[in-house]
Amino acid sequence: MYDVTVTDIILKFLSEVYIFAINWSTVMEHLLDIGKPGHALDLLSKFNEFRINQQYCDFIIKAGEKEIFVHKCVIAASSEYFAKMLNHDTKENMLGKVDLKHVDPECVMTCIEIMYTGQAYFPIRKTEELMYVAHLFGIDKVCDAMSLLLEKNLDVDSFFDTRYIADKYFCQQLQEACRSFALDHFHSIMKTSAFKELEFDFLEDLISSDDLNVLDVIKCKASMIWVNDDLDRADQLFDLLKHIDLEKIPVYYRKFLSQQPTVAKSTEYMMQIMKSLPEKSDLEASDYKGDCTPSIIMANPEVSRLTSFDIDRKSLTEQRHFKYTDSMSKFNAVVVMDCYIYVIDINYDLYRRNFLENDSPWRKLGCAFPRYYIVVACKSGKFYLANDYPNRFLAQYDTVNNKWSKLPNKQPKVVWSAYTISQDKLYAIGGYDLFANFVRDVRCFNFSTSTWSVGPSLPSKRAQASACTYNKTIYLLGGKIVNSDSDSEFDSDSQSESEYVNDILCLPFDESIWTLIPVKEPELERSKLSTYCIGGKIYICGGYCDDFQPCSSILEFNPKTNLLSTMIDLDSHDLKSLNHEVYAAAITM
Repeated sequence: MYDVTVTDIILKFLSEVYIFAINWSTVMEHLLDIGKPGHALDLLSKFNEFRINQQYCDFIIKAGEKEIFVHKCVIAASSEYFAKMLNHDTKENMLGKVDLKHVDPECVMTCIEIMYTGQAYFPIRKTEELMYVAHLFGIDKVCDAMSLLLEKNLDVDSFFDTRYIADKYFCQQLQEACRSFALDHFHSIMKTSAFKELEFDFLEDLISSDDLNVLDVIKCKASMIWVNDDLDRADQLFDLLKHIDLEKIPVYYRKFLSQQPTVAKSTEYMMQIMKSLPEKSDLEASDYKGDCTPSIIMANPEVSRLTSFDIDRKSLTEQRHFKYTDSMSKFNAVVVMDCYIYVIDINYDLYRRNFLENDSPWRKLGCAFPRYYIVVACKSGKFYLANDYPNRFLAQYDTVNNKWSKLPNKQPKVVWSAYTISQDKLYAIGGYDLFANFVRDVRCFNFSTSTWSVGPSLPSKRAQASACTYNKTIYLLGGKIVNSDSDSEFDSDSQSESEYVNDILCLPFDESIWTLIPVKEPELERSKLSTYCIGGKIYICGGYCDDFQPCSSILEFNPKTNLLSTMIDLDSHDLKSLNHEVYAAAITM
């Protein structure tokens, strides 16, 4: 058994006293805060004052003929370059001086001022030189700040220099910003002389991107501009053009491409072009001038004049040179294909004129089938019209051969469906049945087999909506619905019980269920509307906000962000041609 001695008792007592003393001293400590950020700023400000007055300086930076007196502790704390230099027995550390070659003295001074104060003014013309010095010194915060500044001021004029800086100094965020800018402003960038100097990999990345929201003809034109600047690039032309859908390029420009020596070098692509051309066409081969920007052509049944909305400039213009001839009546439908605008007047006479030529006359092509109600879709030199009353059929007009034909009747017969073309099929979505009841059915016409089939049904019965296709996805916008718990396609749901909807439905080509996209602001509630997909955005115009009030705004829907915005309010423009219902619309290139 262990005996406790007096010594043990004394030692235990002393240890407890020691622990108590330690704890007591800790309890008695207090934090004295004199203002951490303010103190740091005051200290740095004092160091800068010492630098300016050359007090307590222990190092000299020479750039050109300029000598800058600094403090080792400040520059070592701010710059990775100087920290490594002054942390060892280098010649510069021993001498207390460094002689910098091939650097801009003004930019060196700017970096020193930033080290001491956190900010400095610099000439815009020396952006690249300053980035070089900041990168040399390893001042990441300056490089990051420069990148943000360049990104903020990015425009068409500065794009190429900014991208050069981003690539040279591995500014990843700035590289992504330049790529995004190029995708958003491709049409403007391709018009610059510096565009021809782009490297192939970057140009192919842009043209092949799903985020490039320009027409295929513009992609093709850009590829030709780039290749024709250096004929040694001809072998790379096919690698660019393989990302372009020939069917979406106007026939006159495809003919032009077939005559180009650079295109002829690619036997494979030349065969594709020749195969895509119609057997007969009165269109002459012509280069794409790009004079017409993406626009929406609008008209109404009350006047004989068209109005265009320039999407890029967000401007509305009354097209006086589009005035109809005296022999033409008020119109019934309008569509644009290739370089032509087609009009069917209320007498069912079909007219055409070249909208690229201001002096081009209207040409009467003959008489269309009677009682056309709406232009529903366009595809490969053909457009399709729905004749809902009294015969209910779809008709096809071949613009190359000036020939009308009927498509096989769809069953069951439905009116006021929404139409769009996706994956070589014409979709007829929703509408009214023979008894004016809403339906949710979707019918698909296969152009290859000339047969109708059943598609994925809508989640609710809908009519008077509009549909368009973007990136292999069908979008159904607006219209009216009848809420019903029944699964039957043909319940007795009358139009009088309908309500306007403020949502968008979408159907990817490889899925069988429609997805709902809610819309907050602005309101989409309108029926009998027109929708067009231009450059990756969906534009909505015309239609009715209630049973008697035409809608006066043009809306833009971005499928990538699911955001809806107002482009322009027609009521705020004094245009006589839009004082009535916008009856039809079409897009131009």
